[in-house]
Amino acid sequence: MILLGIDIETTGTDIENDSITEIAIVSWDTEKKAAIQTASTLVGSADGVWDGREYPEDVQQLTGITIDDLRNHGADFGHVMRLLVKNAQHPMVAGIVTHNGTTFDLPFLANNITRWNERGDAPIPIDAILPSTAPLDFIDTRYDLPAPEGSRKLTYMAADHGIVNQYGHRALSDVQTMLALLSCYPIEEVLTRSQSPTVTIAAMVSYDDRDKAKQAGFFWEPASKTWRKEVKECDLMGMSELPFKIQRL
Repeated sequence: MILLGIDIETTGTDIENDSITEIAIVSWDTEKKAAIQTASTLVGSADGVWDGREYPEDVQQLTGITIDDLRNHGADFGHVMRLLVKNAQHPMVAGIVTHNGTTFDLPFLANNITRWNERGDAPIPIDAILPSTAPLDFIDTRYDLPAPEGSRKLTYMAADHGIVNQYGHRALSDVQTMLALLSCYPIEEVLTRSQSPTVTIAAMVSYDDRDKAKQAGFFWEPASKTWRKEVKECDLMGMSELPFKIQRL
């Protein structure tokens, strides 16, 4: 089976207003457990120009991608996104793989492409990369792997499996790490899990028992004052073994 791994770097986490700075696209053979084609590039602004005002200094330091890098080496946004769509529509590609892409990468791509399309250039068909419209399987390694409890950050998950992400926060290294992590599990089991909805649950614990929720991978959500966790619906049965009750939100 051929899957298309995608990862992006951005100017921030605001899907509505921030911009893509780098993208990596890797065609991955699940039988060989190896890449058969890779593409990675810095990206020109979806709004037509990089003026630097929207690219915080701390993000530049985190990724190592500077505003000058983008101005001097960023590939044309439209060309890059059409390459992405072309790869997604390849007849041998059966699915798209991301890490936290369900809530970040894919909506981010859709928003940036929509902004580009609104400029009046030849429109880029975003339907080819969206779970709601594309005739593909979508795997999110943050949620769809039957991995042990622990952090769901890519670098930590990889380390738990003996995989080193040497250049974290760079798109190509992140996508290669993600696909190596995927290869640690039977692809059919992962595909089955990917069909199960992701749901949010709350730990019904007192203040004194909050450490039990934390140890079980729940995170404190200040706005609702609850310990929350996102899980696959198919895993809810196993939650009966927790030392506290849970509530589906």
